[in-house]
Amino acid sequence: MAFFSSVEFLSVAIFLAYILLCFGVAYYNQRRGNRFGTGFVLSLILTPVIGFIIVQFTRDRQRNYTSHVAIGNRRRKRKKLFY
Repeated sequence: MAFFSSVEFLSVAIFLAYILLCFGVAYYNQRRGNRFGTGFVLSLILTPVIGFIIVQFTRDRQRNYTSHVAIGNRRRKRKKLFY
């Protein structure tokens, strides 16, 4: 006699896949410079697909920061050349 029936095993597998996808969306959100927990809760409450779409349309804080720093460094160098 099996410990799990096939229906129970399938429901557990779907639940674990759902949680794994939520972690994937949260990790992607963290790589974009946003909070991990925000992406996880967003994809947990909504579906991971909708959570991924929302994360995709949010601002990429990491890219904006590095481009801002690069622009600031160029401005400083130009001012030093004219003095």
